[in-house]
Amino acid sequence: MASAMGADRHFHTVPPPAAPGRPAAGKTFPRSRKDLWSSREAYFWPAAVTTGVVCLCGMMAVILWGCWLAVFEDAPDPEITLTWNVKTTGRVFLVVSTDLAAEPRKNVKLDFSSAQIFGADVRDARKVVFPNNGQTGFPHLNFHDLPARQVRVQAVLTPYQKYTRQDGNSVHLPAFKTFTSSLDLDDFGFADVDEFGLGGPLTAEGVTFSQAINIAWPIGDDLEINLDRTDGPRPSMPTETEYSKFVTVRSQNLSAFWGQDVNVSAWVLLPAGFHDSDARYPLIINHGRYSNEPFRGWAEVLPERIVSMAAANPGNPEECNFCSTTACPCNISLTSERQFAFNFRQNWTSLGTSSSYSGARVLLVRVQTPNPFFDDSYSINSENMGPYGDAVNRELIPEIERRFRGIGQPWARGLYGRGSGAWEALASQILYPDEYNGCIAHAPDPVDFHSFMTLDIYNKDNAFRESSSHLHGVRPFLRTSKGEVLLTMEQVDRYERAMGGFRSGGKLFSWFAAFGPKGPDGMPKALWKPDGSIDRSVANYLHEHFDLSGHLQRHWSEDLAAKLAGKIKINVGMMDNYYYNNAVSTLQNVMEKTSPPLQADFQYGSYKGRGFGHAWTGSMDMPMRVGDLTAHMRAIQSLVQGFLLRAPAGADVSSWRY
Repeated sequence: MASAMGADRHFHTVPPPAAPGRPAAGKTFPRSRKDLWSSREAYFWPAAVTTGVVCLCGMMAVILWGCWLAVFEDAPDPEITLTWNVKTTGRVFLVVSTDLAAEPRKNVKLDFSSAQIFGADVRDARKVVFPNNGQTGFPHLNFHDLPARQVRVQAVLTPYQKYTRQDGNSVHLPAFKTFTSSLDLDDFGFADVDEFGLGGPLTAEGVTFSQAINIAWPIGDDLEINLDRTDGPRPSMPTETEYSKFVTVRSQNLSAFWGQDVNVSAWVLLPAGFHDSDARYPLIINHGRYSNEPFRGWAEVLPERIVSMAAANPGNPEECNFCSTTACPCNISLTSERQFAFNFRQNWTSLGTSSSYSGARVLLVRVQTPNPFFDDSYSINSENMGPYGDAVNRELIPEIERRFRGIGQPWARGLYGRGSGAWEALASQILYPDEYNGCIAHAPDPVDFHSFMTLDIYNKDNAFRESSSHLHGVRPFLRTSKGEVLLTMEQVDRYERAMGGFRSGGKLFSWFAAFGPKGPDGMPKALWKPDGSIDRSVANYLHEHFDLSGHLQRHWSEDLAAKLAGKIKINVGMMDNYYYNNAVSTLQNVMEKTSPPLQADFQYGSYKGRGFGHAWTGSMDMPMRVGDLTAHMRAIQSLVQGFLLRAPAGADVSSWRY
């Protein structure tokens, strides 16, 4: 066996150990160079040959790999060049969709089914090349993250305007009408709007876009796309009717701030009998986001066919109890919504005692304050948006009362709203306590920034994740009414940054613009950086200005307590989809401990052990969607009762109560 193996050039024996001072068995010391070579050859040649061949092959492979890299490193990745005819400052988007039939720009949305977007700002440019260092993306960050497949691509350019403001800053922002739409089929609080920003396609007035084309991704060669089409102006304003009137006022405060004429506007719904009476009326504001329709939840004709809730949701119509328009598996049929809208019209215009508004004839107002940051101003004096609080409350509302025989006294004014409109209504009551006599807030945006949805902006370091030495968790933004997380704070932030950040019309960045400070460049300062780390200076500013709970605590006194006593009602679902119930609960806990405590009504909605979602309007005995559709009636009647309860001696509490 030993000799056989010894004869094999690729093996050698390992002899037994030698005695000290003597060579091992079968081995002699070399006596010359020739002997040394012969010895090495005898014992090391087989292994040396093998190792040498391997090393040589390895070196050749490395050389070949380096040559390949040298060749292809100099060859850039294929580029997509977007071109248009006129030098423009704005934001350019490349939209990539897996839907090979629809326009990709109309598949951009804030959920997992969104088309891919890449966005980049341009200044006085006629073209842009993707990929580039300034681009941001959603859902994926980079070109290389997209899987290989057939896709449909389209390019979009939204132009910015230059504003030279009163503070001396020149900023480029979308036009005042960018975030508005003429389409609004919504029943009460939300708008089904074609926004440029949050949740909608890129179809704003003046947007330039390309034809959509189908290609294989990733692209193999350079591609050029020409943006040769433009979205025209929105349809003209709806026609006024006997009951709906449009009021627009040039605001001196806002015009001075923006360095150009700026109007604040509203649709006003006149009560039945207005034209045949000399009565003077209370005024109630239904705050909310922009709508070009005369009034939400109002229909002139009854639908021909009504589809029941059960028929619209054959699987589990019970789900309609918990959800509204956000992350909702329930769909109350459009015909049913219009039936409620028609009933609203019939009741409003009826002089009969059976009308839901008998004894509660008021001027119902829907304020419109779209601006370059968002489709609503929150009706506050903002460092970035301008003095919309004074413009609405001190310029617009008195003009409406003058034109339409409003009583014009604080005791005869009230507010209500839902979501953003709820925050707006509550803020107006708190910040202008001498101007209003009651507000109803359904699921307001965060009212205490210790509970900024799921984030405590004052005591946490990062907006996106919670970390310890052992665990790391993401911070949620949106959930279903069953608690399933749909979006995280980081995902929403990434979407809005891809859409343009402060120019996106998105929820987070509109809050930063409305509530936050101005930066040295004239643009708002974000509450957190792209990595989620919180800017303490911004958090402190928010606490000092538009944290409503913080404002109440800083200014609390017996006088303010008396001015607000019994005037605040807040409703919120226990499973609000945006976690707004957290801030409402925080506000209640804080204000119950003040001296004297805040006299307010807090209601938390649940049904059969499950919490209602966003935005619950306070009715425990009906599904949320039905509650939405009856919210006008219930809010107006409740506010009127407050007017009567707190009206001063000698006030007119009869002429309008027919």
